[in-house]
Amino acid sequence: DPSGTYSPPSAEAAKRAGHQGGTPAGPHQGSPGSALNGAALQHNAFLLTYCRTALAAVSGCTAGILGLTGLLGFAFYMLASGYLSCLLLAKAGRARWRYFPSAWALASSGVMGELITYITFWTFLYGMVHVY
Repeated sequence: DPSGTYSPPSAEAAKRAGHQGGTPAGPHQGSPGSALNGAALQHNAFLLTYCRTALAAVSGCTAGILGLTGLLGFAFYMLASGYLSCLLLAKAGRARWRYFPSAWALASSGVMGELITYITFWTFLYGMVHVY
């Protein structure tokens, strides 16, 4: 185009190139390793972060109210986070590859990132219940 503006290729050109629009269809469409929808992955990551944040807040409050201190408090968070990971893996089922790039990403994504949230709620509730 001499004017310098971009115009998308015509449908005829796309057919000649072997692409018919949408997602590329291949022999592995809908199987592990096929292309994943970026918007869906971003939405799933957002929901996973929401679940992990809620878990960190609730388990931090629980640890603070129970009066857990030191390594026992950190072990409580790891136990609660492991339990949530098992629940998420069970909920996703055998087709978890449709929703997340890998099972490891589903089970471990955000565990250490939400540790600060856990510590904040843990120390706040511990102080409110056991110190004051």
